[in-house]
Amino acid sequence: MMMKTTKAARPGIVPLLGLLLAIPMAGRAGPAVEVLDTVTVHESHKYGYFPSLQMLSTGELICDFSLDADTDDVEGNFWGYVISKDGGRTWGMRNTGGMLYREASYTRDPSLPDGSLEIVAGYPLPGPGDDYRNLQASSARLSAGGNTILLSRDVQIHLPQPAVRRKMDGTIHDSGTLGLGKIKEAALILFSGTTSASRDGGWLTTMYGKLEGDEFFRTIVVKADRAGKNWQYLSTIAGDEEARAALAREGEKKAEGFGEPRMVRLPDGRLLVVMRRGSNNVMYKSWSEDDGRTWSKPASLGFHGVEPALMVMKSGLLAFCTGRPEPVAVRFSADGGSTWSTPTQVAKSDEVNIPDKPYARQKSTCYTGMVEVEPGKLLIVYDHLPFVEGWGLNPDKAPTAVNSIYGTFLKVTR
Repeated sequence: MMMKTTKAARPGIVPLLGLLLAIPMAGRAGPAVEVLDTVTVHESHKYGYFPSLQMLSTGELICDFSLDADTDDVEGNFWGYVISKDGGRTWGMRNTGGMLYREASYTRDPSLPDGSLEIVAGYPLPGPGDDYRNLQASSARLSAGGNTILLSRDVQIHLPQPAVRRKMDGTIHDSGTLGLGKIKEAALILFSGTTSASRDGGWLTTMYGKLEGDEFFRTIVVKADRAGKNWQYLSTIAGDEEARAALAREGEKKAEGFGEPRMVRLPDGRLLVVMRRGSNNVMYKSWSEDDGRTWSKPASLGFHGVEPALMVMKSGLLAFCTGRPEPVAVRFSADGGSTWSTPTQVAKSDEVNIPDKPYARQKSTCYTGMVEVEPGKLLIVYDHLPFVEGWGLNPDKAPTAVNSIYGTFLKVTR
């Protein structure tokens, strides 16, 4: 595969190069964090945002991203991914795919030993007889270092009660949006995060959405056998009761509920989940000591953010990256997520102020991906949109404008 050379980051998103910070962590010595260089991962005139980052067991990195509008759709989804074979220094051609709405869970903890990556994703469709309790979803399997992809509608989800019906985007864009085959409705419950090994040899992952009767988004845990195709509801981490309590506790005017979760297994065996509550809401966390069957009362993280990147480093440190309304930044925890370091900003902010768009200062969705490319060295990917007010769609008046995904390396010394 032809690899492109490293490019300089664009003005307005240049990383804080050479910055060395000793971060205090709740009264104890925190890690030293050095922000290193930045590379260009991907560019696209249209969309090309919401990145995630995965590492195969064979060493290749996969950065995937959305190539279509942030709308509710099933069959019209368009996404892509690029591959790095040298630890993120250079990236290859764009590979494109469809059928998967860009909410997904990825096999990661541990990565699959054969070097493949299994993704479960998409707006689920009802089962036979318009059954919104037993749902059908899709999967993608990347293998051969990311050069082979298999898309399948082969995933089953079984819930304790029906999911809320979500009307799909009905806007007529072109002839492809018309016809009897157009899917007009799907289930409002979405895979989101990391697929982690359960203690009995199966898989666990998180989903979020609404079941019938829900006022707010809830975050749930589902469980599958090792094949990862048949997912059974296991538990609710946070729902309406917890959402109302958090809203009152934080003194906020509104919140979405608990969504965009990320789950990791801590070195002591517990599971930790962190969750978004809205673009301007404080994020929350919860722990499980019994492999996801029950969860602690959700507690505030004390800072804001959207869909986070979360991982346990080889040193045992937890790394956490998010942004919005604050800049994209990484934090660390040495105590399983109870306390967190002060943030290390990954990229500079632009001096842009657009009312009601807190992401505008960075011209970014503030969605991120993160892997440890070698012990103590992180790579964080994030997007940059020159016309962020268009939410990824550059206007005709700027035919050369590109949306970029950048990757910034950090050295972390505990």
